[in-house]
Amino acid sequence: MGNKLVRKRQIVDEKYTRPQGLYPLGRDVDHKKLRKLILESKLAPCYIGDEEGGLDLEECPICFL
Repeated sequence: MGNKLVRKRQIVDEKYTRPQGLYPLGRDVDHKKLRKLILESKLAPCYIGDEEGGLDLEECPICFL
């Protein structure tokens, strides 16, 4: 009784609140709204994509993942 579920809010670096170049910067994106939604944890941050996987990863022979 009286217990609350409290989530710690993660602090997002400012550079991850803007698109990182994977998609072209167009006028159809409201950057203020995007930043606000990311800081409110309603959208995931815009992390930089990785072109190739790690060299130490081994492919599963059963499912090929």
